[in-house]
Amino acid sequence: MRSKKEDGAWRCAAVTKDLKNADRVRIICRNETELKCVKEVAEATAVAGSRVMRDQLYPVRADNANRSKVLSADGSILPGALEALSAENHVQIAKIAWLSNKVSGKAYGSMVIYSMSQEIVKKSAVELSNILP
Repeated sequence: MRSKKEDGAWRCAAVTKDLKNADRVRIICRNETELKCVKEVAEATAVAGSRVMRDQLYPVRADNANRSKVLSADGSILPGALEALSAENHVQIAKIAWLSNKVSGKAYGSMVIYSMSQEIVKKSAVELSNILP
């Protein structure tokens, strides 16, 4: 990592060992760019049997979402809903799930949005409740 960043004094924020499994190590970084860099280096120099954990997803609950803009008639998530939410909020959304009863006739309901970054988590509940009016 130090040779990749061209900084001989680089250090991560923290390194912790799992209490139950001494072979598992967790590296804590200061920001997302540093985390991406550490993952790239870890994948490039991977030892046989090692693996890099998947990306962190940040869940956010959104109430009063318009059912017709998120769900199709059969109750599945519409294909364009994910892209519309990503474009409208300027964040990368990994997946969305409908929390309310899918078979009820209500026009609005609750859903959970899983984001790849913490930017959507920082938004207020008022902004998220009006995502899909």
